[in-house]
Amino acid sequence: MSNAIPHLVPITVDPIDIDFMGHVNNASYLKWVQDAVINHWRAFAPADAVDAHLWVALKHEIT
Repeated sequence: MSNAIPHLVPITVDPIDIDFMGHVNNASYLKWVQDAVINHWRAFAPADAVDAHLWVALKHEIT
């Protein structure tokens, strides 16, 4: 059983996010993921950690 705290970040899918095949563009998807991760970091990390560190992605992978 997980003790993870759910963290929801609403997104809005705009027409510009949809590619020529009718799917969400990968770049839009990755932006939403990064927005959610930064939002999560700011919501749950201690204030001194947020002030002292920057969050960066080391790897992006879409399968």
